[in-house]
Amino acid sequence: MVGVGLFGVERLLGLSSLRPIGVVCALGAGLFWALYILAADNAGKKVTGTGVIAIVLLIGSLPSTPLGMANLFMVATDAHLLLLAIGTAILASLVPYTLEFLALRRLPPSTFGILLSMEPAVAATAGWLLLNQHMGVLGMLAVCLVVSACVGTATSKS
Repeated sequence: MVGVGLFGVERLLGLSSLRPIGVVCALGAGLFWALYILAADNAGKKVTGTGVIAIVLLIGSLPSTPLGMANLFMVATDAHLLLLAIGTAILASLVPYTLEFLALRRLPPSTFGILLSMEPAVAATAGWLLLNQHMGVLGMLAVCLVVSACVGTATSKS
């Protein structure tokens, strides 16, 4: 929690380019991640197998379906675009959600939530390595604290 809070401190000190709309979106995303963890935990206890993932992905795709309909014909008739779309669906949604779902069945929701908080640290590292995005000292300290919390949670016996 302290690590994530440092991103806000960095902004207050004028050391980062966080925008208020981005902060609001991040808080909203955090709320929906919490709801996702609780819903997935509940579904994992009630449904055997991984069939529930197909239902979840179908429901999750509904809000964005109208946006994609305009380009449906173009994607469906271009083999390269179709393969990219299928590959993206598999690698960006199906595989990660399946692995998360299987992990959530084996871990308590609190531990899973902490481990899931590693995703922003991985994203920040990828942004630095792949996109040449720079973070300030407080941002790097925040990522280190988040990673430390994840490691501590994963290795604790409670």
